Amino acid sequence: MSVDAIVKDGSVINQSGAASNSENKAVEKMNDYKEQFMSLLVAQMKYQDPLEPTSNTEYISQYAQFTQVEQMQNMADAMTLNRASEMVGKTVQIEDTNDDGVKFIKDTGKVDYVTYSAGDAYVHVNGNSYKVSQVSSVLDDKYYSDVETSDEIRNMMKKLPDVQSLTLSSQADLESLLQAFNSLTTKPGILFEESELKLIDSYANRYAELLQTAYDEASREEAPDEEKGAISGVEME
Repeated sequence: MSVDAIVKDGSVINQSGAASNSENKAVEKMNDYKEQFMSLLVAQMKYQDPLEPTSNTEYISQYAQFTQVEQMQNMADAMTLNRASEMVGKTVQIEDTNDDGVKFIKDTGKVDYVTYSAGDAYVHVNGNSYKVSQVSSVLDDKYYSDVETSDEIRNMMKKLPDVQSLTLSSQADLESLLQAFNSLTTKPGILFEESELKLIDSYANRYAELLQTAYDEASREEAPDEEKGAISGVEME
């Protein structure tokens, strides 16, 4: 089950991917500006009129502008590294794009550590290295645990017979399913489709009916003969 959202304290916040893409585009733009600025400065020096050369003051001013661009680049790099460092120990989802241009979740796990190389920050997840721009979601640990539990519940339901065919022979499986469902801290509507919730409810109701029937039968067997007759509606002589 894929989850395409940031989750914090049980709330889904769709912002991680957008923030990552925004940062990445900003860095790319600054790289382009830096290269363009240097190209223009070199061209200006190369083709300036030797009879009216550019003054030192102008060069100093242009160099100052270049320095500002470089400082902005360094700040962007530092922001990217800080953002990546904050992910250490958190559960993230890694996004990739297939040959058809369709995005998909490539990996999910905790960030073990972060490295920085050639202007890019990398997160290391499950022994693999990914650019920080590939992080599509940061998951709250409780939410991520609930996502895994919801998948386990689906597998349990696949193994159970249909609701009307249920008997107490499936008691252990039913109890495991209901215990797992009751352990969830995230709102069920976030984790399950409406049809799945209705099916879980049907299993719970059917299980309660089976237990009540078994209890009633056991009560009749343990009751004295006079009480058995009263329970069954038959008068005992």
